[in-house]
Amino acid sequence: MEKFLELLKEKKRWNIILHNNPDPDCIASSFGLHFIFQQYKIKSRLFYNGIIGRAENKEMIKVLKIPLKHINDLKFNKKSNFALLDAQFGSQNQPLPKQYIPKIVIDHHPLKKQSLKATYVDIRPDYGSTSTIIGEYLKKLNIEPDTKVATALYYGIKTDTAGFTRNFTEKDANVLDFIHNYVSFKLLGKIEHPPLNKNYYQKTCEALNNAIFCKNVIISDVGEADYPDICAEIADYFIRMKNKNWVLVFSEFENNLYFSIRTKSKYKIAGKVAIYLTRGIGSGGGHNTYAAGVIPLEGVENKEELKEKLKEKFLKRVIKKPC
Repeated sequence: MEKFLELLKEKKRWNIILHNNPDPDCIASSFGLHFIFQQYKIKSRLFYNGIIGRAENKEMIKVLKIPLKHINDLKFNKKSNFALLDAQFGSQNQPLPKQYIPKIVIDHHPLKKQSLKATYVDIRPDYGSTSTIIGEYLKKLNIEPDTKVATALYYGIKTDTAGFTRNFTEKDANVLDFIHNYVSFKLLGKIEHPPLNKNYYQKTCEALNNAIFCKNVIISDVGEADYPDICAEIADYFIRMKNKNWVLVFSEFENNLYFSIRTKSKYKIAGKVAIYLTRGIGSGGGHNTYAAGVIPLEGVENKEELKEKLKEKFLKRVIKKPC
């Protein structure tokens, strides 16, 4: 906190950078840091890249009035100050060009060495969410969150821990206890139950029809999608199936192949499997029980063949034997 407060004393303007296609934890933690800056009379803006397509995420931004701007609206300047949230410098899921090193990196994923180039680095892979880290900042700085920030952080923690059941720690619980009285559960209800468009149901149907069942594994492909998060939504849906411990779901968006992995297996290696699948051809990573990856399709002659190879690698890694 002392080192963080030293940065605040500089009273500089900050550009808070979210990872590509940001999820609720990334949106909430960035919004929380923006709120902290406001308490110290420091100006900041929030920038994301990609698309926010999931209905809950759109509703979250709408009802909590989170002032997000697209990265295309940011004029890069070497004198600018960047804070990177829920992602790390050097990873392919964040939009900062290599020449713009962030001064602040706050994340709960495993450390990437490039992040150590930042002035202030706070990486806590033993936390369930980055929202938890920002919640601790509020508590240690004696800042009372307003309703919108508290509701955002609550939802960020809840989603990244799958309803407090996945990688949920005592630290996450302590922050929930701190912000609980400030949360609007009415607004939370609106966020968690937004109206869904027809395409969501069509893609869910497509995923069910395309599903391959192999021992304790489910693999599916939803094809071309309106937003990349759809494969994560389908993976969350499939992992609840009885006697199935591994899920791999593909989707395609803007000439990229996305995939999401979920597991209930005692071998909690989802993040390692994602890295294994994308090594040399894309970017992947995540946590013990959930992970994701993206592979550029530019230059790929046969994407169906690529998917088949990924399926084979996945099955070989998680069940060791052919179906």
